[in-house]
Amino acid sequence: MTDQFWSRSATELAALVADGDASAREVVDSHLDRIDEVDPWLNAAVLVVADEARAAAAPLAPAPAAGAPPGPPARG
Repeated sequence: MTDQFWSRSATELAALVADGDASAREVVDSHLDRIDEVDPWLNAAVLVVADEARAAAAPLAPAPAAGAPPGPPARG
């Protein structure tokens, strides 16, 4: 069973990623899975940009391993 990262606060998620207890990709995938689960009946997501979200999470992966705190993804 995967962690339900989608149910956690942004502060909790930032701490999990900073501590190496979760990757940014795992957090993004958890949220995307939740969208897939509830949007068919909720019908709230107008546009889901899954590939872009995963691409934005990728640069955050090396930061905790390098000892640097992760920051927000760069905007293109």
